[in-house]
Amino acid sequence: MRTVILAAGLGSRLGHHLPKGLLSPGGESLLQRSIRLLEEAGLGPVTLVVGHQAEVYKALPERLQFVDNPHYASTGSLLSLRLAFEELQDDLLVLESDLLYEARALKAIQDSPEPNLILLSGFTQAGDEVYVDAPEGRLRSMSKRREDLLGEPYGEFVGICRFSKELLRDMNAWGASHPEAHYESDGVVSQCQRHRVAVVKVPDLVWCEVDDAHHWQRCQELILPRLRD
Repeated sequence: MRTVILAAGLGSRLGHHLPKGLLSPGGESLLQRSIRLLEEAGLGPVTLVVGHQAEVYKALPERLQFVDNPHYASTGSLLSLRLAFEELQDDLLVLESDLLYEARALKAIQDSPEPNLILLSGFTQAGDEVYVDAPEGRLRSMSKRREDLLGEPYGEFVGICRFSKELLRDMNAWGASHPEAHYESDGVVSQCQRHRVAVVKVPDLVWCEVDDAHHWQRCQELILPRLRD
């Protein structure tokens, strides 16, 4: 299994001069903290998919492999995942670059024998949540709109997943005709009938993503202090 972090997006909703993954809520950037936790868990080295401000990421001191997404401004995140898979041709642990999370998020993934797995938390009320419907522990639907789910939401999508190369091959083929698709709510959901995609839920997981100014404030004022405690 190889580890991939998706970091190609514009991050336009945040409006910061830095890419989201390089924001530093506590002296260490989101991305560098994530790389450190992955290496401590034995999940390195890391491949980074870059696009927007790629040169800033490539100047980092960490030992990283890079995959370039030249179409980052006009496509969804699924293309970044497809490009990584085409390069690596392996099972993938996939993370988003704008996450702040505690180490047991990775342990929950590592402890599961499921080849295809997405991590869920309890309900954070952070705004812009992605809700997951998963009867009997298997992904069925996923959306930012509760009313679009096929059932009641079981938890929130965190942005840390493990996918087998078999699922990734099928998702890669599907994505060729869906250039604007997102990897999670579109790509993975498109394959969850053909492939079992299990969910593991950590109800009290301390984590956040940083998509906009509200998220960034919450990250600094609420989540970081809880992680330090």
